[in-house]
Amino acid sequence: MRDFVGGIYDGESRAFIPVAGAIAAVDIATGRLLWRRAGLGRPVAVTGSRLVTLAAEGKSFQLRLIDTSTGEDAGRIADFGMPDLAGEVGTAPDAVDMEADKTPEGLRLSWRLRRPYRGGAPPPADLSEQTRGETSGAIVLDPEKVVARQAATTRLAPDTVRPVDAIARSTGDPDVLALDQIGGTAFALRARIASGNTEVSLEARDASSGSVLWETPLSQHVASKPTPLRN
Repeated sequence: MRDFVGGIYDGESRAFIPVAGAIAAVDIATGRLLWRRAGLGRPVAVTGSRLVTLAAEGKSFQLRLIDTSTGEDAGRIADFGMPDLAGEVGTAPDAVDMEADKTPEGLRLSWRLRRPYRGGAPPPADLSEQTRGETSGAIVLDPEKVVARQAATTRLAPDTVRPVDAIARSTGDPDVLALDQIGGTAFALRARIASGNTEVSLEARDASSGSVLWETPLSQHVASKPTPLRN
């Protein structure tokens, strides 16, 4: 598994991409949309049969296990050591950095949590050190049995900008949100606006010739019409 245009790729044929509050599962060999489901949180790891997402439930963080073939629930893990700051910081990568590695015992998930400053009034000076600074931890998760145990914490690598994201910003194409390449296929996550509607799609091209292989819509947001004035 590895990162893929803002989501995660299972290393074989399936990608799981967060878009418009949902996760879209796509067969990247054919472009077929396998399933799409809202409210699952952010994809952080994947095995052959389970997608692991980081979600917020009130103040608490949860790890949700999703069947990769159907998108249906397969279990949840709560109280895995992450402080109850989900309601304040959310699950975005700038707040929760999570790395996943496959081990003989299962998936090792290492996390680093911080409270990002996103503008507005500065945070109060009397915030606790835990809230203002960073906390980290690690668990080993068995996604099939839906059990987890604490593991020794390892220091995560410093935050870096992925090369594909830097390339996406330098293409000059305002529709491109992220780029990636797997083998001889180049992928672009695109957002197009037409008549007030925004459509997000995943496009695949032959990396050598540039010819389009397929393009799959992942979501469409229809702009709401203003309520008519009543006399």
